[in-house]
Amino acid sequence: MRMSVPGAVYTKSISLPSVSSLGSNAALSFNYRSDTAAPSRFIEVIHSFRGTPSGITDWRYELEINRQRKDTTFIPETGETRLLYFWNGDNGLAEISPTGLYTSTATSMAHAPGYYALTATWGGMPTELTSVPSGEMDEKRRVISGDLPLVNGVASPFGAGWHLAGLRQLWPQPDGKVMMVEGGETSMIYYPRLNYAR
Repeated sequence: MRMSVPGAVYTKSISLPSVSSLGSNAALSFNYRSDTAAPSRFIEVIHSFRGTPSGITDWRYELEINRQRKDTTFIPETGETRLLYFWNGDNGLAEISPTGLYTSTATSMAHAPGYYALTATWGGMPTELTSVPSGEMDEKRRVISGDLPLVNGVASPFGAGWHLAGLRQLWPQPDGKVMMVEGGETSMIYYPRLNYAR
């Protein structure tokens, strides 16, 4: 299972005429980004079962981000199954979320027939599965999560979605991470415990 953030963003840049000051020329440039004028993101989750999904029932996803949750049920099929979720940037209380990092969590769950397992010693760890069904349904669950940056430019002093090119802003997060926004776009995320940025 993998999670990604696809989507298209409309951008526009405008440069003002340069002016001479203290013996050098300088010009201001402004960038517009549609995903900051109306803060929102698409979240894509792709999952596939190995082999045949025979006997699998109740295959579903739970996707949660900033107090919003989406449950989806699928009919088991071979090949990839894709869930595309549109997060409108709200916090679950119909308020637009401020600029920051938000954890999105996707959980894939399915019920499948259980099988007896063999062990080398009584009560030991299973070493292999048998082809003998146990008669019970086991829940198979996989959880992935990741940081999703959101830049809220609705109240920008230059107009909704407009940002000053080259302006760098640091946004400290409650968990110690720091998000750097440059020209309205997330350019880097600093992780305190890992001591690196990406």
